[in-house]
Amino acid sequence: MTNPRFKFDERLLKDRQRLAALLLVENAFAPKKERKKKEKIAEEVGVTRMQLHRWDTEDTNFIAYKNFLASRVVDSKLPLVYAKLIESIENGSIKGIELFLKRMGELSDKHEVTINDTRDNQTFEERRAALLQRLGEKRSFMKGYVTREAIEATLHNWLIKTKPIDESGVGYDNPIRDDGVSGRRINKMMIAEAMKSIPDKNINYCLAARFIHDQPVRKITTHLGISRPTFYKLCENGYHAMTRMTLCEGF
Repeated sequence: MTNPRFKFDERLLKDRQRLAALLLVENAFAPKKERKKKEKIAEEVGVTRMQLHRWDTEDTNFIAYKNFLASRVVDSKLPLVYAKLIESIENGSIKGIELFLKRMGELSDKHEVTINDTRDNQTFEERRAALLQRLGEKRSFMKGYVTREAIEATLHNWLIKTKPIDESGVGYDNPIRDDGVSGRRINKMMIAEAMKSIPDKNINYCLAARFIHDQPVRKITTHLGISRPTFYKLCENGYHAMTRMTLCEGF
């Protein structure tokens, strides 16, 4: 019999080799104190220790057959493994649940990544210029494209509808820019308030992305009245939007 997985041909094995392989595998899985020396196994098989050693280290057909027998022993322990897995799940083990779902095919952690590096020896500036050119060609086809000017105009429209801020700027920290129209300073807290009333989600995404490295998440979510998961999703979408729309300046 030829085994395609372990690549041995049982027809080429002698009776003593089959017995030797079986005894070697049994010995390997036996408790440490009960293991036999190879001289004893060779004596039971009826060959010299040197002959047994040659089979065990040089005969590829014998080695493959021995590995096949060892695999069957491991397979016989599978019910015990599953029993321990179920026991860990019953004890609330998240890792156990994950392993069980992977076993049932519900989860997969396989990823295929293909990297095609066509940059040759381009400098950073050359790659940057090529990227900006491609973005410039594509952005006119984007639906809902939002310019930086549109964001500034929307903020200005919101600001002129609100109450004036006193000269001290109480309650507003770190002014970041002038809106260029009313002469009022636009700061991060004002933008956070503006986001509550701006209906355009693209603008919200861009502004949320601007906050992530400037303000504690707790402070932002409190001002926006949203949960942390929602905020992180807004920021994730915001970063993609900012990349597509090349909003690399201003906000």
